[in-house]
Amino acid sequence: MNFLRDRGILDGNRYGVQAVHRKLPDGVNIQVPGCAPGMFLTAMPSLPDFEGVIPGARQFTFDCKVCSDNSLSMSEYFSTESSKGKRVRQMRHLVRRANMGCCSGLLIHFNERVLKTRVCPAVTYFWQVGSGVLWNSVVEKQTNSVSRFDCELHAVKVFWTKGDGESIYRPDFASFVFDFFQTKDMEGH
Repeated sequence: MNFLRDRGILDGNRYGVQAVHRKLPDGVNIQVPGCAPGMFLTAMPSLPDFEGVIPGARQFTFDCKVCSDNSLSMSEYFSTESSKGKRVRQMRHLVRRANMGCCSGLLIHFNERVLKTRVCPAVTYFWQVGSGVLWNSVVEKQTNSVSRFDCELHAVKVFWTKGDGESIYRPDFASFVFDFFQTKDMEGH
């Protein structure tokens, strides 16, 4: 992301894992490394992985997922009567941003899968949350996962690229963010 920031293409950042200090229960007398005496760290639900802006004050935010199966379960992102998904806060944040016109969704990378009769290559998609056929299907609990095929139909394929002087390929998320807003402009939004 620094490469893009240095060239004035976008400004953004990663969210780290969030944690809070809590007091140890009475009678517990241990020293937790990195914590003040009598305290310990508790991880708390975090916000999506990336958030930033491009010129024109247009915001993007997305959470990154890697999936080695054929589909990504959505149960972590939604609460049910029996459990609260551990990523509910992230999805709520993504949807609120999407409702305001933000490029907001999940960046899903499906790892290569070697099956008996074929190979499914590695592929990455950006799926905009908050509206659309697939989103409605997930929210209405008609489906509880997002598959490779769903993404082929309802998401944007993200290509991988290397920046100038870089040796590592990375998802070219700047391209799909710009494409998202260009499409919105053409539609008059």
